Amino acid sequence: MRTTPAPAVEGQGPDGNTEAAHGGNVYTDPALAFHDVGLTFENGTHALDGIHIAIRPGEFVSLVGSSGCGKSTLLRLAAGFEKPTTGTVSVASAKVGYVFQEATLLP
Repeated sequence: MRTTPAPAVEGQGPDGNTEAAHGGNVYTDPALAFHDVGLTFENGTHALDGIHIAIRPGEFVSLVGSSGCGKSTLLRLAAGFEKPTTGTVSVASAKVGYVFQEATLLP
């Protein structure tokens, strides 16, 4: 699996950071961060190991990889549906949502 940052757009610097509308401060703290995250399922399968990602406000990131490489697992960790076996997932001042591949209505 690899993460691919979106190309810079007008108003972004070469590093992709966006200036805040109020005061012109550059966002520096990640809105979503994975620090040395690993996940091992109960059956012993290692799904993720040593993941380090920092996503800042205003950044667009795509997760690209083959089937079964951990994309959905990473999103489940971000949404809080799974707990990492190692490392930490931090969310600062951001709403995190999850779009299911197969949507169903709850009774």
